[in-house]
Amino acid sequence: MATRYAQAPPTVQEVIWTLGIISCALAKYKPAKGIFYGDRPEFSS
Repeated sequence: MATRYAQAPPTVQEVIWTLGIISCALAKYKPAKGIFYGDRPEFSS
């Protein structure tokens, strides 16, 4: 078990990697600040 968790579990790596890809994809369609600063006009009244 120790050897398995010497590195982050593949599932966690995949999640982080996927989130990174999604963030990059969203950045192409939205202002970066909309993602990282929570400024989301689409949810404003």
